[in-house]
Amino acid sequence: MIIAAAIHEWERPYFNEKVLPYIDEKEINYIGEIDDNQKNSLLGNAEALLNPIQWEEPFGLSCIEAMACGTPVATLSRGSMPEIIIDGVTGIIGSNIKELIERFNEIKKIKRTACRAHVEERFDNETMVEKYLSVYRQISD
Repeated sequence: MIIAAAIHEWERPYFNEKVLPYIDEKEINYIGEIDDNQKNSLLGNAEALLNPIQWEEPFGLSCIEAMACGTPVATLSRGSMPEIIIDGVTGIIGSNIKELIERFNEIKKIKRTACRAHVEERFDNETMVEKYLSVYRQISD
């Protein structure tokens, strides 16, 4: 497992207490904040993006980025996740951490091409612009 993230000062106590003790540099590595090229490489070569969010995520850009690289997402059913991940097709969605762990091996059955196609169909520039314009039109009418 590779953890790539910036740790903000307000997150440091939690990271030090709950995450750092598990980082062994063999099975679990923390590489810090990465740039876009590193992120594309990391996501493109990953078996999955593990995204056990603990809040009502309004969009989930990191999940879209992973699927754009052909990488399925393992996440919890919070916020927008059920709207952007197709359970069993582009990732797995668990109702809790235990279920996510129990189902994680299903990731191997997911086709990377399905992940990429899903992003191209629903989240490409033209589709997103048209969806935003549609909402703006509804609001202004």
